Amino acid sequence: MFHEMGHSITGWLLGMPNVPSILTIFGREQAAGLTWHFGHFWVVQGVVILGLLYLCYDLYGAASKWFFPVVILTVLVLALGTSGYYQVAISYMGHGGSILMGGFFLYRSWLGLAARNLYERWLNAFFGFFLVLNNMFFAYRLVYDEDYNDEYVNHVIGNITHNDFVKLAGEVSGWTVHGIANFTMIFCASVIVVSFLASVYIFKAGRSIQQ
Repeated sequence: MFHEMGHSITGWLLGMPNVPSILTIFGREQAAGLTWHFGHFWVVQGVVILGLLYLCYDLYGAASKWFFPVVILTVLVLALGTSGYYQVAISYMGHGGSILMGGFFLYRSWLGLAARNLYERWLNAFFGFFLVLNNMFFAYRLVYDEDYNDEYVNHVIGNITHNDFVKLAGEVSGWTVHGIANFTMIFCASVIVVSFLASVYIFKAGRSIQQ
C-alpha cells in the first residue's frame, strides 16, 4: 500500500493524475498493485505549483516550522515537473515513499509521539523498521544475489511493465539496477539516522522551551 501510494502522491504532485491499485495483498497477481497514470497535464502541474507557493507564503506569515520543508518540496516539484524528469521521481518513489513512511514511523517511535501506551510506541518501531529494512534487504539482494537480480530484471508485471528499478535504469542514461540498489541501501540507512537525529533535536528543543 505505501509503495503504490508513494507512486501516486508523487505523480499528482508532478502533474500526472493517476489511480493507485493497492489490492496486491488479496492475490498473487502483482499487476493488482500497479498505479495507473494518465499522462502529464500542465494544468494539473500549474495548480499544484501555485498551491505550494501559496502554502509557502501562508507558512512564512505564520512563522511555522514547516516553512523550510515545504519550500524544499516546492523547489523539487518545480525542478522535476518542468524539466521532464518527473517520470524518474515517480518510478523511484514507490520504494522511496515506503522508506520515507518507515522513517516517519521511526520518528514517532523515537519521540514517543502521541503514544497512548508502550505497545503503540513499539508498533510504530516495528512498522518503521520493517518498511526501511525490508527495502534495504531487497536492494542488498539485487546487488549481491545474481539469481535474484536476474529474476527481477527479466520479470514483467502482468505482461504490462517492468519492475521499478528496471524502468529507472532505462529512463536515465548511465543508470543501472545495481547502482540504484546501492543508492537505496544508502538512502535507507540515512532515513534511520535522520529520523533519530530529528527526534533528538525536537526533544531537546521541547525541553529548552519548558525550561
